[in-house]
Amino acid sequence: DKGYEYSSNVGIVNLIRTYLSKKELKECFKKYGFGKTTGIELAREASGSINFNYEVEVANAGFGQGITTTAIQQLQALTIIANEGKMVKPHIVKEIINPNTKEAYYERKVEISDSIVKKSTADKLKQLMYNTIHGTDSGTTGRAYNVEGLDVIGKTGTAQIYNNELGGYFIESNVNKYIFSFSGMFPYENPQYIIYAAMKIPTWGQSAGLSLAVTDVIESIAKYEKLDGKENNNKEKEFTIPSYMSKDTSKVKIELETKKLNPIIIGDGNKIINQYPPANNKLSVGSKIFLVTNDSKYIMPNIKGWSRNEVNVLATLLGFDVSFEGVGYVKSFNIEAGSEINKDTKL
Repeated sequence: DKGYEYSSNVGIVNLIRTYLSKKELKECFKKYGFGKTTGIELAREASGSINFNYEVEVANAGFGQGITTTAIQQLQALTIIANEGKMVKPHIVKEIINPNTKEAYYERKVEISDSIVKKSTADKLKQLMYNTIHGTDSGTTGRAYNVEGLDVIGKTGTAQIYNNELGGYFIESNVNKYIFSFSGMFPYENPQYIIYAAMKIPTWGQSAGLSLAVTDVIESIAKYEKLDGKENNNKEKEFTIPSYMSKDTSKVKIELETKKLNPIIIGDGNKIINQYPPANNKLSVGSKIFLVTNDSKYIMPNIKGWSRNEVNVLATLLGFDVSFEGVGYVKSFNIEAGSEINKDTKL
């Protein structure tokens, strides 16, 4: 269990040598959908390869060397864990609707297999994936993928890059010269969403760029699907925003507060000259809407507790540079709230 949490190659090799034969390992890969196309509605889908024969190849196959897979195969295999041991066939299109009659031209069928592994096995994997994200041990590899309140579970990957000319893997001293990946799902008890993401040779931060991208996606899904507990699922509490361009700042502020939205007024001007989100977007109760006024100077708001995306919106609207340390919500920032900010600001 600790080897899984650490993403340990040594751990998986010991498991294979102790408990699995070459034949059994290969049968597992095939049963989980590797080595053949999934049949998804995309051209030129690759089948991947799971050929291995010698003892060292069997050991390496346990952590992914000597075999090839695709992202779609990874997603399909992860459905086994998400669906209590049954595999779901992936599709791109859910339905095609006639825009005039609203009738469905096409509705895809949910294709689910018989049990491939026992429910108890899938539950054990979910527990291990939970530990990989939520474990407190310093060796735990997935803690950067934790999104508060969403019970994300997952597994990290760090793969050497194959050199076709040399017929082997690059052995690099540079810590970034790998393919970093993440396989995850949420919520823990009854997963509804699966994410597979990979990044090759990031230019900074090893896997930090990947974890930031993945957690942004998870937070966006959670907000859209009302999973974050911050918004009521009542459609009557959604508001389609109009254009506030050139409108009176004080009147717009009162209107938005009446709708129980959270206007972020930038500057002390009496007219709105820019807004985000733009007109015709729907916002739920409590959501922020950014309004830039026709002021000659702008003041730094207190952004403690803001999301990364909200800080990026502020920086984009005012044209200054921003960089981040860590993931989640703003805990501290280098510019005192109330200070003047401009395009030369470095947040």
